[in-house]
Amino acid sequence: MMAAAASAESSVTGLAVQPVLSWHRTKRGGRLLAIITHGIVNWNFMNLAKSLTVQLLATVAFMGQFPMRSAAADIRAIKPGDIVARASGVGSMRGVLLRDGTICITDHKSTGRCEPLGKIPDDIVAKFKPYQTTSPDRSTYYRATFYGIFDLAGDGTLEAFIDYWPDGSDADCPAWSDWYDEEQPRGKDDLCDEVTLLVLRRSGRSFNVSMKLHAPTQGYFPGAWFLSELPVRKAIFSTRCGGSSGLCLFYLDFKRGALDEITDDCALVDYPTFMDIDNDGNSEIYLNERGRDRIARRGASILRWAGDKYRIWWPNWQSLPYVMSARLLKAKADNLTEIVAILDPKRESAERELGVWKLTGGDWSLVDKTRLPDVEDPNRDIAFPDFSKLNGDAADKRIALTYGNDAHLVCHFRDNEVTCPAHLSRAK
Repeated sequence: MMAAAASAESSVTGLAVQPVLSWHRTKRGGRLLAIITHGIVNWNFMNLAKSLTVQLLATVAFMGQFPMRSAAADIRAIKPGDIVARASGVGSMRGVLLRDGTICITDHKSTGRCEPLGKIPDDIVAKFKPYQTTSPDRSTYYRATFYGIFDLAGDGTLEAFIDYWPDGSDADCPAWSDWYDEEQPRGKDDLCDEVTLLVLRRSGRSFNVSMKLHAPTQGYFPGAWFLSELPVRKAIFSTRCGGSSGLCLFYLDFKRGALDEITDDCALVDYPTFMDIDNDGNSEIYLNERGRDRIARRGASILRWAGDKYRIWWPNWQSLPYVMSARLLKAKADNLTEIVAILDPKRESAERELGVWKLTGGDWSLVDKTRLPDVEDPNRDIAFPDFSKLNGDAADKRIALTYGNDAHLVCHFRDNEVTCPAHLSRAK
């Protein structure tokens, strides 16, 4: 049989893990389920029970989303030209969308075969038409994304997830927003201020639209993350809602049939990281920094699942200092998680601080912070120091910062004290 694979973030390290569920035929015509994680490529079936025990903790969260297929399931040969889109969602099943509308599970080793699950309507396939840019190279781009297949409801029925950015000729184009020039004529080729997310639920040999949702956007920056967690499975989607840069994240509340924005007044400059920091079985969402214009009420943040929604877990204060950027440190030696953050104590000022927080008793507490050298111009790139290197396991933790291309600084965190030089080291 074919193998279906999912990718997700490891709850301990944040590294990508790709569990693979494979059906193997036995000599008597039966089938044997093998659970394999990334990096394990050969199986000794005499030691299957032992291997299953070792790998179960790494894969049990993913088992519910894979369909149980009959021995007589169809296998279809496909060529690269048959494929409209490949599943791009993190945590979704490995699959492809074909030109005839068929959604197929693909083998993790071979892309020349797939197992059909069902078809989507032709008008949705038509959303995946190519466009050409106005740049000199006339490169091709798409305004639709196939995120893959996932059992979000957890009831054994698969859903497919597709979003697209409609233009003025599309019936899904909502009202125009005020970020367009009111004096500029709007035609059928002008793009809308919302993306459309389709949730298609499998029924027999077809996938039918069960939800059509909208999220604001000022561009197209697709992204999706699917989490096989208990008691609530989760799906997170991104849009580009911060102008020239800046992502917003939305949680799909399946029961309510709604997209809830979870990043508040956001301007993320990179995709989020999912890590189970407190080891409760639910991944926290780590946002390492926000837009450099500091228009957001908070900078870097950690979101935590709170029963029925995501809430900001850190920073656990409402006023200043403003968090410009932050990084997580998870030391293997003492199994402690720490946050190292660059702060602006007065917001849009020339002053900078470096602080360290530790997770104790389920909450974050400030261990120490120190003054960094003031910046000359709060509007230049040098005013936005960034982390270049962190050493989290050493007793003397080394925190290296860069200030644009002009200067750098090395601080230390030892015995619960942060120390930094009084002056920047200038690039020669």
